[in-house]
Parts: sequence; C-alpha cells; structure tokens
Amino acid sequence: MDQKLIIPKHIAFIMDGNGRWAQARGLPRSAGHKAGLDRIQTVLGECYNKGVEIVSVFAWSTENWSRPHREVNYIMRALEKHLPHLVKSLHKKNVRFVHTGSLDRLSTQAQDVLGWANNHTRNNGPFIFNLAFNYGGRDEIVHAVRMLLSQKVPIDSITEAMIDKHLYASGLPDVDLLIRSGGEKRISNFMLWQIATAHIYFTDTFWPDMGEREIHEAFKSFNEGEHCRTNPCT
Repeated sequence: MDQKLIIPKHIAFIMDGNGRWAQARGLPRSAGHKAGLDRIQTVLGECYNKGVEIVSVFAWSTENWSRPHREVNYIMRALEKHLPHLVKSLHKKNVRFVHTGSLDRLSTQAQDVLGWANNHTRNNGPFIFNLAFNYGGRDEIVHAVRMLLSQKVPIDSITEAMIDKHLYASGLPDVDLLIRSGGEKRISNFMLWQIATAHIYFTDTFWPDMGEREIHEAFKSFNEGEHCRTNPCT
C-alpha cells in the first residue's frame, strides 16, 4: 500500500452479499453465511496490518428477524458456535472484542457467549473488533434517549456528548470510513450517529470475496475525500 495514504482509525463494514454469493455458486444461503463468517478474520487482519485501530462489522440487524425461520436459526447457532473460536484468535493478537446492540430476543447461550467475549478481552488493545449484532441505528438512539429520560436529565442540559455516552457503542470514536459490499448503495440503519461525517465507499464485491484489493480501493477513495475536505475539489 502507498505509505502516503491516510489510514482511517475506525472502519465500519456492512457485510452484504453472503446469500447472493452462495446462490451464484448453486449453494444454500447458509453456505454464504459460513463463508462470510470465515472472511471476517481475513478482513480484520488486513485492516489491523495497515494500521486501522477499530473495525466494526454489521452482522445482524434488528430488521433481520423477519427473515425465514431456518435462516434466523442458522445465524443464531453460528454465533453461539463460532464466535468463541474467533474471539480466542483475536485474544492471542491482543484485540479487544466489543458487542454493540441489544440482547433482547437473543438466546441465553448467545447472551452468555457475547458476555464472555467482552470480559475475556476487556484488557486488550489498542485494536478493537466491534460486532454489531441485533443492532439498529434508530434503536440505539431510542435506547440512549430512554436512558436519559429514566435518569430525569433536564431537557435543556442534554448534549450530544450525553447522548453519545448512552449509545450501545459508547466509548468508540466516530466512524471514519464506512464500506458496504454487495452492490447496494444504502446504509441500512447502521451506526447512524457514528457515521455522521464518515466517508462512504460502495463496492459490488460480495462480502465473502472481500480482500486486500477492495480495502486498498476503499482507502484510496477515503483519501480522495480527505483531500477534498482541505483542498476544495471541482
């Protein structure tokens, strides 16, 4: 990679295209989700090796519960079965795991796995892997507002910093670069608060095929955006 490129501190990925990747190969959608899960570790390695400190991935939306029951069950079982292996690998590399999202509707086993992952890696750093699971951007903001109301915070004293403190992703800096795979050009209710000033990069590449080349292209696009911030582009 060109050493002159500015490296974003916090990258967020919308991991889209697992199902279509599988269908294009005549495979069941579950095979695409498995390939997508395996790809996470590859992408994390690429990002951390290039100096990115925080990587957030959108794994399961609050809207995804409307998907076919069989697919929902597969995703839940995959979380319970495979997340411990991923977290143990991250722990060896001193990466801290963070879960962003609600625990509502998750099985007791899924809640236990996420809690264990948070606690097992809580002293690691500076690299962070943020898994957005059972997450929705609007839900996150509503949650923060409800927390403030429950504390009877005077309306006139509410600030952006106070809302930020009560978000699921509290403590994480704003996203610098949002990357969406799979060809769709939407943000799909992902980290709405945190991407307020983020550079957004869309690629047709399906998530299971995401690799160094696409990340490099996203970094180049990010740098072009950073250049235009300080040097007005025509």
